[in-house]
Amino acid sequence: MANLIMIEFGGFGMLREIKFKEKYVKDPRRASIVIDEMNNVFWVWMGHTITHKTRNQLDPVLEKLQEGYETKDKNVIVGKSCQKSIIIDQRKLDDPTMNKNYQKLLSLFQYPIKEKGKFLVEIEASGQGPIISSFTTQDRAIAGVMIASILEEYPTIFIGKNSKNEYSIEADEPLFKFKVVNGQVQLLPGSQNLSTKIQNIFRELYNELS
Repeated sequence: MANLIMIEFGGFGMLREIKFKEKYVKDPRRASIVIDEMNNVFWVWMGHTITHKTRNQLDPVLEKLQEGYETKDKNVIVGKSCQKSIIIDQRKLDDPTMNKNYQKLLSLFQYPIKEKGKFLVEIEASGQGPIISSFTTQDRAIAGVMIASILEEYPTIFIGKNSKNEYSIEADEPLFKFKVVNGQVQLLPGSQNLSTKIQNIFRELYNELS
């Protein structure tokens, strides 16, 4: 489980909590930050029509958030664990690296979430694998990363794959069944849930490849 919250900022450095909705990181009029405690990242969305004055507020806003942000309704401190900032500038989405980062940001909205307040949400990752952007087409490589992640916890396993590109992982008994579709790891019926350890290893290995 991990907390996330989305914040909008303006030209005077004022912060306003907004709903955790994908549309707010597609809106050309907005400058918003997703505080992501799952990946320990500040995701910054800069719409192409925001003013120069607003853009200049980004550095002081991030410095403030790195000290920890206290949510308005639940008084939860978030962001202290965030170690880096990734800026998505809508004017530069034709840049491959920025576009890839944008797809990673969008993938956050595909997770099941639990509302912990009016704006604070918690990702519920149990029951499915970490969702990687549907923009990614290297499904076979992603499956390999998932298998390597499982091996860290279960070093002696049997791996099978059928004609539908569905993978089965077995030891003394069936453990995991999954497939990768458009870069998304999907657990199949009958599979165990992925442990937090496996999910963290997967995320670390995947980020190393990115």
